Amino acid sequence: MQEEKQHNILLVSLPWIIQSQIIYLLCSCNSLKIKDVFGIGGVSKTWRVEAKRYLYVRHTLYFAVSELEGYRDHIDHPLSLLKMNGCKLILNQSDFLIGRSVYQKNMKYLGLQTGDSDDGDSYNQHQQLVSVSDNLVWFKKKIIETVESINICSPTRSNDDWSQIFFGTSFELSSLQSLTCTIIEADSFQLDMDTFCDLKHLNVTFYMSTDGICKVLNHCKHLESLIIAIEKCIDIDQDNNLDKIFNCISRGGGGGGGTLTKLDLAYIDTTKPFPFNLLGGLGIREISIYQEHQRNTPSYYQYVLDGKIESIVQFSIPNQQCIDFLSAGSAVKVLDLSLMEDPPSTVSIQKRPLVPPLLERLTLKGGSHQNSRVTSYDMLDSIFVHSGSLPRLTHLKLYLRMEKTMIDIITTFINQSKSIQVVQFGTYQEDPFLWTTDNDMESFLQAFASSPTMTEVNFTYLLFDPMISFLQKNIKILNKNNSDNNNNMKSKVHLYQSPDKISTTSLININNYKFDLSFLSISK
Repeated sequence: MQEEKQHNILLVSLPWIIQSQIIYLLCSCNSLKIKDVFGIGGVSKTWRVEAKRYLYVRHTLYFAVSELEGYRDHIDHPLSLLKMNGCKLILNQSDFLIGRSVYQKNMKYLGLQTGDSDDGDSYNQHQQLVSVSDNLVWFKKKIIETVESINICSPTRSNDDWSQIFFGTSFELSSLQSLTCTIIEADSFQLDMDTFCDLKHLNVTFYMSTDGICKVLNHCKHLESLIIAIEKCIDIDQDNNLDKIFNCISRGGGGGGGTLTKLDLAYIDTTKPFPFNLLGGLGIREISIYQEHQRNTPSYYQYVLDGKIESIVQFSIPNQQCIDFLSAGSAVKVLDLSLMEDPPSTVSIQKRPLVPPLLERLTLKGGSHQNSRVTSYDMLDSIFVHSGSLPRLTHLKLYLRMEKTMIDIITTFINQSKSIQVVQFGTYQEDPFLWTTDNDMESFLQAFASSPTMTEVNFTYLLFDPMISFLQKNIKILNKNNSDNNNNMKSKVHLYQSPDKISTTSLININNYKFDLSFLSISK
């Protein structure tokens, strides 16, 4: 009790402008979760009101799992911290099967009569709105008209009763920006095509004919990102149907130089080469091609080099042309490079440039197999020793099995770089993070603390207690030595663990960490 009283005294003694900035920083954190909200809003009533002012946490509603009556009671409460704008709605077929009783309860709550209930006759697949209640008015106003994202985790058919509730003409999805769905049965598909007109983000999997696919894509006028998979299309290889689909993708971004900036071609059921030339007039900046026979082709390389593509994904290095492509002076700023499998024996990456010289963000994966001909060290050596100084590289993610020689390369790069800000370490298949000696870690920490630009080092996996203790001990020594050598230097490096102590451990260099408060308006 005495300790709690002391905390309250300390809080009151802080000027309100500082308290308000603290609340803003907490509420604007990208990793903020709903469970964190209650700690912020529970400090005091004043903090709760201020938190609600800044808070924006996208929460998820599972229609067949969450009971709407309780959900409404919570969000309508005057002290609720949840805002309806930004809600994500999940329609999962497995949930509807498992949670059928909840689904039926929600339907009754909304006053939607669809024949008899589960203990009566068969369920009427083509439902009609027969009564409009206050609950339904609330649902339309608070959920349907404000929902920004809908994820349908199952194939969508015209006779799916729940799909017609949300995509029929009864409700207007006026705020919908993002849609994830699988669409089948083109001939009987009854979705309101206006649903697609104002979408900004579409993740769609098709089991349809070319005409059905084009019908949907032609209604997408303002897409900013498109993830498309065509799992089955019986006529895609006929005539110029593949060209028709790519032309529709182009129109989905508003045509020449339109709104589409991100394109993921996850899978397209064809043996024909992709007509990348038909995408040339778009403003695409990010492209991901997941089929190797479509990605590792001269036409793809040329499309990236000729255009203004800034972000690509590369899962393999099948030939020398690919190495030349990756290291060319292209506009690519973001590269996700994976070498889970060795290149052919005729291809070598050793002591050769491997990435674009003006790269800003780099993710490296693979090269960790014991029998790999190309090792993780080869990747790092080619990139950080033979690809130039990489003067614009700010973010580095390493999903590799780290060893001493590799740590030395990263440490040397940090010491020399005038741009690097964040280094993130991750592993695959529970591989441990290997620091071979204490000196390796100390050198790395010293480079991090001395860097004029680095703000964070993140470990995105479980660090065991000996590693945490080692970090804490060395950070304390490091900060003390820095303070002894420079009286003006404050303690620089701090260790932060996520509340669950599992997902993330971070080292923070507070001297380089900057918060932008320029647009913060402090309430009186």
